[in-house]
Amino acid sequence: MKQSTQYTISLIVSFALTVIGAMFKIVHWEGSSSLLSAGLICGLPFIYLGITDVYQNKKQELLVKLMWTVGFIFISSITGLVYLNQYQKHNSN
Repeated sequence: MKQSTQYTISLIVSFALTVIGAMFKIVHWEGSSSLLSAGLICGLPFIYLGITDVYQNKKQELLVKLMWTVGFIFISSITGLVYLNQYQKHNSN
């Protein structure tokens, strides 16, 4: 399986589990903590794949690499979506 496919699948599963877990938490249903935890665990592969892809890119400056790293660690879902969009644009050219 290609790295971009693994990244996309991991991002989608993580995002879906986190959103569903948050909805469960809002309506006070049981299992919300498990879903949120599963979303976090499923997010680890896409964080790792994203950071390794950023650091393998020789064209980016160190400051840009650090920005992506901080984004992936602290706001991983949003950064993951932005990075996926940028990755698809970069590979289509």
